[in-house]
Amino acid sequence: MPANSPNVDVVRLDAATVASANRSTYTPKTLPAAFFQTAGTDAGIYGVGSSPEPVVDRQIKPTALPMRTPPSAPVVPYRVGVGDVLLLSSPDAGNTVEELSGLLAAQNRRQGYTVQDDGAIAVPDVGRIKVAGLTLEEAEAQVFQRLISSQMDPSFSLEVSEFNSKRVSVGGAVSKPAVVPITLVSLTLEEALAAAGGISTRDEDYTLIRLYRDGELYEVPLTEYLKRPGVQKTRLAAGDSIFVDTTFELEDAQAFFTEQIALATYKQDAQIHALNQMNSAMNLRRNALEEARSNFLSRLELDSVDRDFVYLTGEVKTPSRFP
Repeated sequence: MPANSPNVDVVRLDAATVASANRSTYTPKTLPAAFFQTAGTDAGIYGVGSSPEPVVDRQIKPTALPMRTPPSAPVVPYRVGVGDVLLLSSPDAGNTVEELSGLLAAQNRRQGYTVQDDGAIAVPDVGRIKVAGLTLEEAEAQVFQRLISSQMDPSFSLEVSEFNSKRVSVGGAVSKPAVVPITLVSLTLEEALAAAGGISTRDEDYTLIRLYRDGELYEVPLTEYLKRPGVQKTRLAAGDSIFVDTTFELEDAQAFFTEQIALATYKQDAQIHALNQMNSAMNLRRNALEEARSNFLSRLELDSVDRDFVYLTGEVKTPSRFP
């Protein structure tokens, strides 16, 4: 660069010029911003987001199960009811075919007489006979009187072929939920459960036998039921409902914890994915900074960067310039 260039000031080097230079307000040029930046942490948001809502309710084991034993139903004679099917049979069919033709034909075909909604059965050639609410002995007496009134041989026997009027329902944790009829013999709690295939549970400690009767609820833990023969022999009444309730479902509990493990695994995988995303973003920024710095140093070596220099010449060993 020529000495008379407007960009060059030729200054005599002496004490005064040195002191003036030291008092100069010159501000040196700064390095590019890439030399002051770091990859740092990612400013973006990388997270798992909202986790799926659990679909299985948590099962909490009860600390104790309630105990309220049901009273046994009283022992009473069976009374015919609506829906029962009665069979009338004659001990001597040969002598009464003509007189009881309709009745004996029904018997020979094993057809019974259903107690209808009005509480009566309809016997051919005899008419309707009211039997609902009567014991078998009382019903036989009623039929006997009607046969006498119809001038027919009253030699017959009466039996119930289908018990439909008095039943007990059994459901819940049993093998085969069922409606169990009460017959001429009292039905016990043990027999009703057996008729439903028995209790089916994997955890006896948290199983309740509930009995609903006339608006009252009775509860017996299965462990107590198995230890008390008297409870097992509890006589049931018509209309009783038995429900075997597993207050703590092992399968539901296992499903809940399996789901919780799956949710935790999902969150962990999502966090790992978020960290990988953040590391990738940081690596990209780090590479960009290193490239910018390398480019600047290359330009600096090639003297393509605008810089301020001080030139030293004259009576010196090696004239040169200094940035």
